[in-house]
Amino acid sequence: MLELVNERDFLSIDEMKKLLNVSEITIRRDMKELNDRALVQKVYGGIKKIDSNPPEAQFAQRRMSHA
Repeated sequence: MLELVNERDFLSIDEMKKLLNVSEITIRRDMKELNDRALVQKVYGGIKKIDSNPPEAQFAQRRMSHA
C-alpha cells in the first residue's frame, strides 16, 4: 500500500481493494496504521502521500532567500 501511494500520490479505497484484493475493513485498518505512523495522510476517500515540503517549510525557505 505504501509503495502504491508513493508511486501515485493518492489512492482511493476502491483502488486499493481492487489492486490488493483485500476487504475494505483491512484497507481502513492499514490506512489508520500508516497514518498513525505518519507515513501517509488519511483524506476523504483514501490516502495520499505526505508532502515532503509543507507550506510552512516553503515559506521559511522563501523568507531566508529573500532576506
